[in-house]
Formats: sequence, C-alpha cells, structure tokens
Amino acid sequence: MNQLRFYLCFIIMGLSGCSLLQPTSKEPLPEFAQQTQLAELDHWQIKGKLAIRQAKQKPVALDMHWQQQGEQFHITFTKLFKTVLEVKQDKFGAWLRDNNGEEHYAADAQLLIQHLTGWVLPLNQMQQWVKGVPLDATAQFDDQGNVINIDAIVEQQPWHLTLAGHTQSQGLTLPSNLSLKNNDNLLKLKIYEWTFEQP
Repeated sequence: MNQLRFYLCFIIMGLSGCSLLQPTSKEPLPEFAQQTQLAELDHWQIKGKLAIRQAKQKPVALDMHWQQQGEQFHITFTKLFKTVLEVKQDKFGAWLRDNNGEEHYAADAQLLIQHLTGWVLPLNQMQQWVKGVPLDATAQFDDQGNVINIDAIVEQQPWHLTLAGHTQSQGLTLPSNLSLKNNDNLLKLKIYEWTFEQP
C-alpha cells in the first residue's frame, strides 16, 4: 500500500508542472485570466528575427517588423537594412511588394507569399500564436499559466509550436522565442521588442 501511494504521489508531482487543455470552440481559453487579455489584444507591434527552413529551399534569416491593427496587418521583412518583402492585409485583400519593387495583389496575404516565394507562413493563425493564444488548438501550459506548446491543424496540415521563452511587458507575459514546425517546414522567431495598446 505504501508503495502504491509513493507511485501515485510521483505521478501527481510529474503532472503538476503543466496542464493540457483543448478548447471546443473559437472562444479564448477561460482557464487563465491572461488568455482573455491576450486574445483581446489586437493593436500591437513586434520586432524580431525570423529564420525559415523549408525542404528544397535555401534557409533564409530575416529581420521582421509586424504591425497589427485589428484584423489588418503590415509586415516588413528586411535583410542588411534592405527590404526583401513587404505585405499588407486588410478587409479588401492583400498587397505585396517584392525586392524588385514590383507590386502584387491577391485576396489573402498568406497565399500570396507562398505563391511568390514558396514560404509557408500561417499568418492568419500567427496573429494569435505570437501572443501565446492557442486559438483552435491544443495547448500545454506551465504552472504560471504561460503557453509552452501548441498543436494545431491548419488547412489539414499539422503544426507544432514550442514557446521556449517569455518576456514581461505592461503587466503581461508574452512570447519571445517561438519555433513552428510543419512536416519539413521550420520557422524560428525571436522577438526582441513588443509594443502594444491595452484593450
């Protein structure tokens, strides 16, 4: 009996450091108060570095400046202070300017980037993921309520995210180091600056 109690205590201690939760709708997870705050945060900017590794393509490392205003976003990718790609998305559609200065238009920025560069960037989901909000996903939390892993299905493709670092800003804990993997695609995002307006 004592041995059984020992094993039960060991299992409970092992599970106490994290929790696995799966939302059943598109609503923010209610388990931690900060999740609601982060989900409602829709005016923000991040600056960081994005590394893209994809099958049959040369690895790319870029500086990234992402500005989010509600459902609209403006992302600039640069390398050595030169703009490589600039993309905007609003309710009317997507606009992209490439490194030759040519402009392109489509209904969706994510598909436009993939068509022109081959990069698979789940931008529609990343609007929440970069904040640590696991919308329509299975999430694993640490004991402080911070998301540390996200598993999601995007257009019938599995994505696994690891959030290896967090930073404090204006009373919120936000991701600073993310890894996104989908089959042979790997994205590594290091965020070194967060700016946002509290809702």
